[in-house]
Amino acid sequence: MKARVNIAGPDLSIPAAMLTSFALLLHELTTNAAEYGALATFTGNIDIECTQDNDQFVMSWSEHGGPPVTHEANFEGFGTLLARATVQRQLGGEISHDWRPEGLTIRLAVAKGSVITG
Repeated sequence: MKARVNIAGPDLSIPAAMLTSFALLLHELTTNAAEYGALATFTGNIDIECTQDNDQFVMSWSEHGGPPVTHEANFEGFGTLLARATVQRQLGGEISHDWRPEGLTIRLAVAKGSVITG
């Protein structure tokens, strides 16, 4: 049986000042996946891949096996707005969503030197 959540990538340190922001962001993504995405079904799973791209930490969140995505969200709920604000203002990064029929993919990019060390 395949794991529901698979995480791959290097071990990197997150400064204590940014830990709560990162934890809340991951909580929001996981909650959405459990309510509407891959974790809302028994067969769904999430692949999280963390990489270093030049001077950036990049996290790709890919959902598979959940309910079919028939369209992009027409509005951003409070959690999505909060996630975007956290990434942009507190972490100084960028977040994007790709609403593919087979599942949502989220890309998060944060300057490695300012937030992530390792």
